[in-house]
Parts: sequence; structure tokens; C-alpha cells
Amino acid sequence: MPGPPKARDLARWILADPDNLDCEEKAKQAEARERCGHLDSLAGHVTEFVKILTGLHGNRLDAWITAVEADDQPDLHSFVRGIKRDYDAVLNGLTMPWSPGVVEGQRQPAQDAQAPDLRPSGLPPAPQARAPGQLTRGL
Repeated sequence: MPGPPKARDLARWILADPDNLDCEEKAKQAEARERCGHLDSLAGHVTEFVKILTGLHGNRLDAWITAVEADDQPDLHSFVRGIKRDYDAVLNGLTMPWSPGVVEGQRQPAQDAQAPDLRPSGLPPAPQARAPGQLTRGL
């Protein structure tokens, strides 16, 4: 009889898109969930949160939080406490489709040309690098 699955395998099966699991992995996950109600409950909560996250269904967040708090899942309770600390930002992130995309933080050439030179004037130029062992005069 094979031993229980490793924790990292269970985590991967729960967090992965089910379409990316092969038939053997799906069967092993189903068997593990069937054997352990606590794991089955955890997987259900995680799957529901993934749907909220990927589908921008922030309107389901409160119901999800209530379901997690009613269940015996200490690690998810900790996760929920973190969500509640900045609830408005989390709700907006799970609801609003706006994203800065790949241009965030990148400067455009026109911005560089218009940017003022804010370096203080009158500073001497930076010292030039010397080859190792090269002596400097006057020292």
C-alpha cells in the first residue's frame, strides 16, 4: 500500500488549475480529499478563493470569509485576518479590472527628455577607476 502523499504534492494539486493535472494526479487528489475531511474542506475554500480572484468576483468575498471563519482551518483564519487588515484594498483588487500592465515603472523617451536635471551644480566629477595596484599622486 502506498504511503500518504507528500505535503508539497497536496499543495500543488490543490493550487493547480485542474486542467493542468494529469489523470493520475486528479485521482490521487480525489483519494486524499476523500480520506481527510479537513483537507477536503481546505481544498474547497482554496478553490473558491481562486475563482473569486481569477474571475474578479469581489462580491463573493464576504461569503467566503464567513465560510472560512465557520470552519476549523487555522491557517485560513490567519489569511482572513490579513485580508481584513486592508479589506477595502483587497476588495477593490478582487473587483476592479484595472491594471497598470507591463508599463508600470517604465519611463518613456519623451519623459526622459522633459525631466529636469536635479543634480546639484558645482560638484566635482566622480573619480575615475584605477587599475589595481596603480598609485595615486599626492597621497
